[in-house]
Amino acid sequence: MEDGRGEPDNRVPGERVTLPLINETHVTGRLTNGVMAKDYGEGENKRRRAQFVIAVPRPRKVEGQPEAEFITIIAWRDVAKQCEGLGKGDGVEVQGRLRTWDDEAKRRHWGITADTVQLIVRRAPKAAAPRQRQRASA
Repeated sequence: MEDGRGEPDNRVPGERVTLPLINETHVTGRLTNGVMAKDYGEGENKRRRAQFVIAVPRPRKVEGQPEAEFITIIAWRDVAKQCEGLGKGDGVEVQGRLRTWDDEAKRRHWGITADTVQLIVRRAPKAAAPRQRQRASA
């Protein structure tokens, strides 16, 4: 018997097929707010953690507005330090792995632990309001 790739299938009947242990994800989106950074631990165990949310657009639109998935990104150590300069509206590419956790209220959340975060486009700053000329009073 062959396994579909032309190689013999040496499994025992009824044996479960093991899948490769791969947990990788790659998303591109825009930050919905600024980055929240915090230090954890003390001394040699001190680690920097950054957390932010990105909106990843979906191709489908609802009532003219594009839909989006809002994904929590967590970055540690050097990647976290790199993320601190990011701001709302910046476009980033994140590579990492999916993870889940429970909060204090026992609600289940999921997000991405980032291995790399790359800035793709910085959001242009809003144009400053034009200054009104002040009249010199005599």
